[in-house]
Amino acid sequence: PEDDESGSPSNQLPLRAEVMQRLQQEWEGLDLEKYLDHVVLHYLSGKIHVEVFLQATGAHMEQALGLADAVRTRTQQVADIGAVQVYVCDASAQK
Repeated sequence: PEDDESGSPSNQLPLRAEVMQRLQQEWEGLDLEKYLDHVVLHYLSGKIHVEVFLQATGAHMEQALGLADAVRTRTQQVADIGAVQVYVCDASAQK
């Protein structure tokens, strides 16, 4: 957690809805809908750190892994973004 007693470097960052809209625009054309599970945003040290969770079944795992690289690259191009982590989970293993 960030200590906001000495300052709030993340106060001027856009709200989650605006960040998600920017990310969706950047991800356009990636065919991400069938793999995207959820996105977590962390507001730390004046940047927004992003965790993207993708799910795929065994047959589509290679596609999802390739998609993870594209998601990471495009996400880093969005203003105010810091670190980007993309996780790919095998959806068939969760049952």
